[in-house]
Amino acid sequence: MSKPLLLSLFICVLIISCTKTVTETVTNTVIKKEIVYLQKRDDTLMRVKLPKKNGDLYQFKILKNDTIFRAEKDSTRYKPSFERFDSIHNVKATFENKHINVERHDEYIQVAETKNIVSKNTAGLAFKYVLKRLTQRYQDYKVSGLAGTKHNLQFFRPENLKNPAYELNFYTDALRIYEKEGYLLTTIFGCCTSLPIYQIFDFKGKFIFNSNNLIKRINTEYGHYLISVLKNEVYDHITVVIQDKHQSKQYITLSDEIHNYEFGANYQLKINDRKKIEKVDYDKPLETYNLKSLDDLEIWIPFGKADTLKIPFKNEKAFGVDYPQVKVTLQKHKKPAN
Repeated sequence: MSKPLLLSLFICVLIISCTKTVTETVTNTVIKKEIVYLQKRDDTLMRVKLPKKNGDLYQFKILKNDTIFRAEKDSTRYKPSFERFDSIHNVKATFENKHINVERHDEYIQVAETKNIVSKNTAGLAFKYVLKRLTQRYQDYKVSGLAGTKHNLQFFRPENLKNPAYELNFYTDALRIYEKEGYLLTTIFGCCTSLPIYQIFDFKGKFIFNSNNLIKRINTEYGHYLISVLKNEVYDHITVVIQDKHQSKQYITLSDEIHNYEFGANYQLKINDRKKIEKVDYDKPLETYNLKSLDDLEIWIPFGKADTLKIPFKNEKAFGVDYPQVKVTLQKHKKPAN
C-alpha cells in the first residue's frame, strides 16, 4: 500500500472517530459537570419548541449546582405579641366559642371545634383520635395595631376524653387540617412583595415541608412527593423543590432569564394522560394527585411572553439527573433548521 493511500485512510478513520465522539457526547447530554438540553415542544426529553410560528430554538444548560435558594422556617412569629396581649387582658383558653371585648376598640375571639380523625404512624398503623381545636384571634387597635392568631390542638384517645394524649400550638394566620394526608398546614400571609409562608407538619407536630408557594403532593405507586416553588420575593427568579417520602430534596434553580414576572403563572403541572394543564389555585394551598410514577408528569414554567420551560422526570428525577441541586440557564437561541 502506498504512503499517500495509507495517509488518506488514517485521516478518514480519524474523522469518523471524532464524529462518533461528538455524537456520543450530544446523545448522552453530559459534558463533564454540565448537562445540555436543546428542547422542543414535542414533549420529548431532548427538545421543546416555542409555541409561536417560526419560533427560535432555545438551548438550556443544566449545571450541577451547590448553592441554592433556601427558605428558613419561622413558626413563632406571632408568639411574643400574642402572649403579651394575652397577659395584659388575662384571657384564658376555654375551648368554648367566645367573643370577648377586651377594650373599647380591641377584640378577642375564640372559636372551638371538635372532630374525629385517624392518624397513622411510620409503620402504617392507624390510631383514632378526637381532636379539639381552639382558634384564638386578637386585634390590638389601640396600641400596636397588630393582630395575632393562635391555634391550640388537643388530641384525645376515644377511651380517655378527659386528658389529652398530646397538645400542639401554632402561632400563624391560618391552619388547615388534611386528614387523608395526615398533615397540618399552617399559613402566614404575605404583604406587598413578600410571599405567604406555608409549613406542613404531621399530626405529631413534626416539621415536614416549607414553601412560599402553593404545594402539590404526588402520590405514586411506591411513595409520595411534595412539589413547590421557592422565591425570596414575588419578582425574583425561582427554585423548584421536589421532596420524597424520606424528606430528601432535589432543587432546580432557574436563572434570571427564565422568568416572566408573573408569579401566579410560572408554576404548572402537566400530567401525561390529561389534556389540560393543572394550574395554581389559591383556594387550594395543598393539592393531591394520584399517579403511577413521578415520570407521568412535567413541571411547566412559562417565561417571556409565550415560552415555556418544561421539566420532565426520568427515573423520578428532574431531567433524569440524579443530583440534589441543579441550575438551569438559558443559552443563546438560534433559528430552527429548515
